[in-house]
Amino acid sequence: MVIEHELTAAQLCDAYERGQRLFTGVELVSTSEYPSLLNVKLCGVEFADCWFHSTEFSNVDLSHTKFSRCNLKCCTFTNCDLRNTKWVDCPVCSVAIAASVATGIAVSGLDAYGAPIESSAAFLEYASSNSVRRRSQ
Repeated sequence: MVIEHELTAAQLCDAYERGQRLFTGVELVSTSEYPSLLNVKLCGVEFADCWFHSTEFSNVDLSHTKFSRCNLKCCTFTNCDLRNTKWVDCPVCSVAIAASVATGIAVSGLDAYGAPIESSAAFLEYASSNSVRRRSQ
């Protein structure tokens, strides 16, 4: 994975508002410890070869979005619209999903700590259990 662009959440949202729907080689950065995307609409986006390590997605509309070959390790999706998303060839170690609409998800080539995640149901179960675990800590 080659990171070509560092973007803040504001820059990403601005590009989306200007009509950009394909983001390739992007790393989301923040002035705080971990980047966050909060209260935004990013439906229909394709993220390819992007770096979202430890990103917090909260109240984000990601419906009809595709993540291809993205690093999604330790990301949290809370109160998000994940309907009809596609997740392809991504490491999803410790991904957590809570209080999100997640119907119609399609997955292929996902893995967590070297173990393949072979179905949408297995991915959602894995991400939900991570969310429960984090809340209890």
